[in-house]
Amino acid sequence: MRGITNVAIRILILLIVCVLPCHAFAQTTRLPSVKEQLEAQYAPGTVLVISKEGILGVAPISAKRCISKY
Repeated sequence: MRGITNVAIRILILLIVCVLPCHAFAQTTRLPSVKEQLEAQYAPGTVLVISKEGILGVAPISAKRCISKY
């Protein structure tokens, strides 16, 4: 009887060690994107000025050229 109890305890510990970390990683939350942060912070129609070098204010899929790039 003692041997069966030891095996049962070891199996239970193994399940706890393997299942709990997987469950913890499944609960991670997704960070909001920059677009979502800006939409939450500013009202629709607000004009933002980009003043950092290397960042363009046009959509990457846009066929139009950015006339204000310098």
